[in-house]
Amino acid sequence: MKLDLRKDQKAIAKPIAERVRDYPVYVNNGPGEDDDPISLITLGFAFDQSGWIALVFDTRPKAESDGHWQSYLEENEQSLEHWFDAVDPIHEATAFGGKADSLVITRHDGKKKIFKQYDVEEIAEQVGSMLWQTLVDARDKGLFKKLPLVKGCLMGVEEQDGYYEWPHYKDRIKLGRVD
Repeated sequence: MKLDLRKDQKAIAKPIAERVRDYPVYVNNGPGEDDDPISLITLGFAFDQSGWIALVFDTRPKAESDGHWQSYLEENEQSLEHWFDAVDPIHEATAFGGKADSLVITRHDGKKKIFKQYDVEEIAEQVGSMLWQTLVDARDKGLFKKLPLVKGCLMGVEEQDGYYEWPHYKDRIKLGRVD
């Protein structure tokens, strides 16, 4: 099986831009009060139960990376089923002692990573790194400046089950600032 994260990065950038463009100031599909400014932007993802991303805006004052974004998946989820389709055969083979073709992931930087066994943490690292770069690119292009943000708004990427997080908690203010 093959997974080309370069293609996914291009495909994901557009819905992120659309989500920002269409952000309804008075109806927030995320934690916090509807008309409060955004204090945390989380790009959540999963690849092993089903494939998806969810961009969630948190308007709680002093919001933290505490998993509350997961309560708002349905409203914010974008399906990426091909992630699950690529990962599941090697996952099943590893779990039940069978044999599956290798999983070849082409990273967003073009490097290839080959998996002969299922390694949830390493696969999460590959997908998460691509999403991290996509979020940073959006920030660096000024995309989030269109949103009602608190001063010091943070952003981050989290895998649903905790196998990937960017930035690490201790680096969140230095690396995860939106402004």
